[in-house]
Amino acid sequence: MTRLRRAVILFGMLAASCSTLEPYRVPKTTTEYATIEDHPYRLGSIKDYDYVVSIDRQSVDSMSRGIAEELRAGQDLPGPIAANAIMLEVGVQKLEVRACKAFFEFEHIFEIGGAWHCGRAVLRLDAMAGVHYRLAGSVNGEEDYADLWIENARSHEKVAGPVRVSGLHN
Repeated sequence: MTRLRRAVILFGMLAASCSTLEPYRVPKTTTEYATIEDHPYRLGSIKDYDYVVSIDRQSVDSMSRGIAEELRAGQDLPGPIAANAIMLEVGVQKLEVRACKAFFEFEHIFEIGGAWHCGRAVLRLDAMAGVHYRLAGSVNGEEDYADLWIENARSHEKVAGPVRVSGLHN
C-alpha cells in the first residue's frame, strides 16, 4: 500500500470515529404526534429483542424514550402504551431498526456475544397523528436472515416493510 493510500484510509477512519449522531428529540411545540414501541435489549436478557436505533439520522437514547405525563393526559392514546415508547412527529420518518436473537449453539458457548445474530435495516414510516406503532422482527440464524417491519399496534396491519436482511452479524 502506498503512503498516500494509508493516509487516506487513516483520515477516513479518524473522521468516522469522530462523527456522532445528534440525539433524537421531539420538539416541545408538537401538538400532534404518533408513538412507536420497540423491545430494546435489557441486561441479562437471553431472548430476542428489536429496537429503533435512529430516527431521521438522530440517535435514539434513553432520553428519547417515554411519553411526558402532560402529553398523556391531553391525548386519547390507543390502548396501553409501554413506558419506553418513542414519540414521533407526524409525517414521513426514516427509522434505522435492528433485530437480534440469541442462538445458543455449542460452538458459540465460549465466544463473548457470539450467540447473537442481528439484522439492521432502514424503514420508511408515514406516521399519522394519534397512531401507536410497534416495531417487530424475526431472526432466522440457521438460514442467516432477518425480517423487520413496523405494524399498527391496534390493528396489527403492517405499515412499513417487511424488509429481509441477509448476512447477519453479532
